[in-house]
Amino acid sequence: MAAASDQPASVKARRNPDSTFQVLCKHLAWHGRTRDVNDELERRLRALDCRVWHLERGFSIASVRVPFMLFGPVGVFLLQASGGFWSGRDIVDMRRAAETLALTLTGYPDPVHCGIVMLGEEVPPRQHFAGGGEGPCWMLGEDVLVDWLHSFDDHGLSEGDIAFLRDWGGRARVREPGRLCTPVGEG
Repeated sequence: MAAASDQPASVKARRNPDSTFQVLCKHLAWHGRTRDVNDELERRLRALDCRVWHLERGFSIASVRVPFMLFGPVGVFLLQASGGFWSGRDIVDMRRAAETLALTLTGYPDPVHCGIVMLGEEVPPRQHFAGGGEGPCWMLGEDVLVDWLHSFDDHGLSEGDIAFLRDWGGRARVREPGRLCTPVGEG
């Protein structure tokens, strides 16, 4: 794999100047980095006992792409990974998604917890707030992730709840209706 460089490789003739792609390339690079750190976090989360934990990846809640929803015996969690960088926007988005998910869990007595897991760093669990006071969102190191999850004494889900969630939330239950209208110019 080639090392990153400030100079693009000039392999073939190009139609566009570097400036055409620089902003997009910055976003593509961050997207790739985000995918990589979340893949690593997924490997760690998959080590949890799947009989009592249920993991969903890449779910959108309140227009926020949440890398992980985790349901287990000690609570409900929304998680994302970080290689070291996070922002106030991450706190606001994760908190908003957690509050929205909590509203859909009718009758569930406890909050949905959100957290950013710092990979490769030793960070004791601590709640953070964004500049406008939005939050909290937990920040914690990967080394304390499992202990942090088990530090909550929430109502949580039983093995039966997890089985129900998997069965009723499975894509086999989706029955798409036929088209409701005829496209213009047909029929």
